[in-house]
Amino acid sequence: MKGLKQKALNGAKWSLLEKVINIGFEFAVGIVLARLLMPTDFGTVAIISVIISFSLIFVNSGFSQSLVRDPEVGNKDFSTIFFFNLAVGILFYGFIFFLSPSIASFYENNELTLYVKVLGLSIFFSSLTLVQRVNLTREMNFKLMSKIGIASSLSSGILALGMAFSGFGIWSLIAKTISREIIQTSLFWFNNKWKPSSVFESTILMKHFKYGSNFLLSAIIGQFYNNILALTIGKIYNLQTLGYYNRAQLFSNTISENVGGVMTSVSFPALAKVQNDREKFVNGVSLLLRQAFYVIGILMILVFFSAKAFIPFYLGVNGKKLVNIYNIYLLLVFLVC
Repeated sequence: MKGLKQKALNGAKWSLLEKVINIGFEFAVGIVLARLLMPTDFGTVAIISVIISFSLIFVNSGFSQSLVRDPEVGNKDFSTIFFFNLAVGILFYGFIFFLSPSIASFYENNELTLYVKVLGLSIFFSSLTLVQRVNLTREMNFKLMSKIGIASSLSSGILALGMAFSGFGIWSLIAKTISREIIQTSLFWFNNKWKPSSVFESTILMKHFKYGSNFLLSAIIGQFYNNILALTIGKIYNLQTLGYYNRAQLFSNTISENVGGVMTSVSFPALAKVQNDREKFVNGVSLLLRQAFYVIGILMILVFFSAKAFIPFYLGVNGKKLVNIYNIYLLLVFLVC
């Protein structure tokens, strides 16, 4: 138990380091991009990102959680889930590819067709890395995962800045997303010993789906709740308004998702190893929830009162229009929590 606790602490340190570096770098990149690009560019990418995020739910289907918590998984399990993820990734990208003209027509923006087709490629690349991530998570090798996350974030951010300064506009945001996925995929495969074998067993798939389906349903509800407003704003108002909302949402989620993400990613494999000890498991979950509530709550209160000075600095002239939107959104999120 002592060794497991030490692994969890080391994992938390590396995950926290990754988040701090990525947040700091994204903050700097965001300041520059917000001054070089239009709010409409951010709104356009936000619409496509919501559509892609729904697709990624089904690519995962809760299998990553099932593979992490199952103490008896082997190569057959990994290979079966890998080929399923890959097939679903290709299938959903095909759906988005052929539906892209309809999506563009719905939002009355013909340029969306090409943007959707290009950004949709991130679905395919994400499907290639799920099992690789699971392997490293089971080994609690958060050091390597953090290094990959930092390298991909820095590289994609530098590329986006270069393209933005060169006048590529919205394509700098698209390139940032796609390049990050490509770099992550390459690094995960290069640094991971596991490779898929030609095995696919439906019984194994159903075993993991039985457990993962609960996470799938929860993710669908969560995505619908978190993104239905963005889809509505983009349709009823315009992509510029959505761009302002997206920036406000991003600032708020940066705190809750990153702090909560570090705690969850590190604690889940640790809790999975004591899942048969009810007392230790309950105590671990209870401690995690209390710590997350206090840390996230305090940080969100601090950001709420500093928004008036912080956001105009971050976004310049456009930031002044965002302060009220951000404060309202942040207050609602805090009350819901």
